[in-house]
Amino acid sequence: MPWIKKDIFKKITPTNLSSKILCKRHNENSSGLDKQAGDMLRIITKINSEFARGNYISEIFVFSGIDLEKWMLKTVCNMVASDQIIPLSENINKPVLDIKWLKILYAQEPWPEGWGLYFMKETDEPIYYNQDFSFQPFYHPIKGEILGAKFKFNNFQFNFLLGKPDNPDEWGTFHPNTLIFKKNNIQKFIEITWNESNKNRYLEFNHVGTTDQLPPGYPSYPYKIE
Repeated sequence: MPWIKKDIFKKITPTNLSSKILCKRHNENSSGLDKQAGDMLRIITKINSEFARGNYISEIFVFSGIDLEKWMLKTVCNMVASDQIIPLSENINKPVLDIKWLKILYAQEPWPEGWGLYFMKETDEPIYYNQDFSFQPFYHPIKGEILGAKFKFNNFQFNFLLGKPDNPDEWGTFHPNTLIFKKNNIQKFIEITWNESNKNRYLEFNHVGTTDQLPPGYPSYPYKIE
């Protein structure tokens, strides 16, 4: 956060990360979006914990992809409006809230083609589960404009783009239908529904074990708690 000094950890509330950019009616109408995101974090935690404990029961969990995208857009709007996103450099103006985002969020404009949720690019590298959530904006390299954001749910990365990418495959799987978590012969499914008749876009993850070590590259340095 730009208002927290380097190497200082502080407990903050959701109020600190939001801005009153929505009227009461719009805020009440979008409150259910927060539950979708919270449930995604909870379910990924649940799946990993049950595999680690040896609780091998097949399960299916269903999410609305449209609501997840709306929550991501709402979060970007809040982070920009509440000055939680700092400019890339002193020579670039701070990011500003684009009124187009709010019009899309509340269906006053159609959702543009290619915008939205891309699930992390497939890789042979292991994903180290870590119980946390993170948000990181994507900037235009010259103008400093916000082009989207990276959301990590327990180290599973969702890329949210506010524009149609030139090379979509570099950002991952667009509008995935199913995330399949496997251990031995047991499978747990996160089904993500969309208002489109797309192909069956699915990704598979095999649970191979647990460790008490921090994930590679995870920041480890002295810090103060205030």
